[in-house]
Amino acid sequence: MTRSAAIRKLLARRPNKSDMLGIFLLLFPFIALLTPLTQVTTDYQSPFYQLLFYYKMISLVVILFLYVNQGSLSSFDKSVLVFLGVWAIAVFINSNDISSVVNEMGAIIFYCCMFGYYVRKSPAGFLFVYFICLGFMLFLNLFYLIVYPDGLFQTDSIWNSSRINFLGLDNQISPLLFIWFILFYLARRIGYYRKVINVFGVLVICGNIIMLNVGTLYTAALLFMLSMFLYRRVPKLFQMKAALLIIFIVFLSIVLLRLQYLFEFFIVDILNKDITLTGRLVIWDEAIMLFSNQPFFGYGLSSIGWLVQGNRHAHNTILQILLQCGLIGFLAFFTVIWRSLRTFFIKKYQHKPYYVFFTIMFIAYNFACLTEVYLLTYYIIILLFLFYARFFDLAVEKRYRTLIKKMNI
Repeated sequence: MTRSAAIRKLLARRPNKSDMLGIFLLLFPFIALLTPLTQVTTDYQSPFYQLLFYYKMISLVVILFLYVNQGSLSSFDKSVLVFLGVWAIAVFINSNDISSVVNEMGAIIFYCCMFGYYVRKSPAGFLFVYFICLGFMLFLNLFYLIVYPDGLFQTDSIWNSSRINFLGLDNQISPLLFIWFILFYLARRIGYYRKVINVFGVLVICGNIIMLNVGTLYTAALLFMLSMFLYRRVPKLFQMKAALLIIFIVFLSIVLLRLQYLFEFFIVDILNKDITLTGRLVIWDEAIMLFSNQPFFGYGLSSIGWLVQGNRHAHNTILQILLQCGLIGFLAFFTVIWRSLRTFFIKKYQHKPYYVFFTIMFIAYNFACLTEVYLLTYYIIILLFLFYARFFDLAVEKRYRTLIKKMNI
């Protein structure tokens, strides 16, 4: 038996059912609260929402206890705690309502603990349960998109009115598709139920992308496919250091220098957007002005908090973080990113398929963040996949050696 076949056989072992049940029970409230339906639109005092909220708090306490009891915090966890601390200071200085911020901080801590604990205890079980739970929610979202093409109800946006789907606004569903595509890739890698996973994955991903009709999502999907095509021809372009440089140059060119006018054909004729990116240029100008007024700790917003034009977020993730917790907070968050990418800077790993896939996903997600703002929880989840990349792809070799001895290979 070859080494790769032995590793696949190891990963294909079905996880312990009790572990999978525990993972499901912990994940359920965080997955269920993704949909506005659980909140009865905006009625946060509804009994059902309150029940899920308390269930969520119990899940957070349980996984926090399990993870801390397991051992020391990782360097990534410590960086996240520093960022959350700076964010909390920004909220305190500005005397803002802390409920939405604390709720989001709790979700970030929960996922850090879930990954840290189950990536060592039952990685295949965690990935498979997370894949099924999030996939089921996205499947329901697709069902509701077909049955209610105008949305469950409407809300204000920069387009004057936008539909609210089963999982929320069209644009806010995009990061869930990114996360689930990563889970789809890993679930296929685990090996069991591969045919079912392939059919289910293609249906959910393609169906949601087509029905959501989000230009940012189309651009990210096109960029991903183009990157996969170009990788074989220009591999150095898809190393993580080059990826970070590309992301910075694009941000500088479009958000600050406004070179998007060079791509007027693509923006106007293909994406059917106006050259101001649906008013985003005006929003960015005001966001930059607001940041210059309070550059160090920002305004203590939530990660999708409104400040620009009275009821808008910055429509750019970097600008939103600068408004959220200032330059100090942005540097702290960049430290989190840097910690998650350290393995990708090691030369011997850079051309392995797993690392190439995640590098391209990182580029695509950051391009989506160029004109949108998503919950930082989603960004942290993607960074957690990157941070634990070496475990998923290489640390399994320790267990592989044990398997080799047992199988007399």
